[in-house]
Amino acid sequence: HTSYLLHNVNKQIQVISGIQEAIYSWMALKYILKDSQEKTFSLIELGGGSLQYITDIIPLDNSIKQYDIDLDLKHIHQCNNINNHQEETPTTTTNMYIETFLHYGANSAWNNYHDIIADIALSLQQDYYYDPCLLKDQITILQHKKIKLIGTGDYIQCKANLLNYLSDNDDDIFHQAKLLSKYISSNHQDILIYGLAEPYYTTQDIFHMNGHFDLTTFESLATHYCSLNFTLLNYNE
Repeated sequence: HTSYLLHNVNKQIQVISGIQEAIYSWMALKYILKDSQEKTFSLIELGGGSLQYITDIIPLDNSIKQYDIDLDLKHIHQCNNINNHQEETPTTTTNMYIETFLHYGANSAWNNYHDIIADIALSLQQDYYYDPCLLKDQITILQHKKIKLIGTGDYIQCKANLLNYLSDNDDDIFHQAKLLSKYISSNHQDILIYGLAEPYYTTQDIFHMNGHFDLTTFESLATHYCSLNFTLLNYNE
């Protein structure tokens, strides 16, 4: 609540597009890194409703052909570089490849996953489903499907389920973004990929692993945490 009066809400407040969100995220990170040696990087920004993938590594030569990548020019955008507030420094622009995936943010993807497993339960004529992505003995009711989810706390199986969910996506744009990621990881191994994520608190506040992301460490911690009994964990909190 605020006493500040907005005379024309439609003009002063708006929902930005995924492309705008990606560019603002890139500019913010570029500003943070302005004093570092990082000149080129990629960025994955995971929000609640969408996921943005941004990179200023745009392969436009013959090296791209072996990866079957067909970059659509409409996904290449220009952004002004940060000039460290020095007026004598000329402003330059950077070409960036940006993809935005609506419904692949943390909350939206979670809801979509629940719809999928609810449909599986209904196809089996069951009103329950043992969900590996919930903590052990955690109970969640999907009211719109009238399905009870019972957590088994199996991180490995949960990961497999989610990977299947992503692999079932036949969107060509999604496929091209994965190919571009493969190209970057194979040809630019010294380039850092930064992640800005809504579930940051999981890796920092719970797992205390802020900084360089280590998948082995994360999966070890996640496997242990997910296997904890939900009732006991909820009581201790």
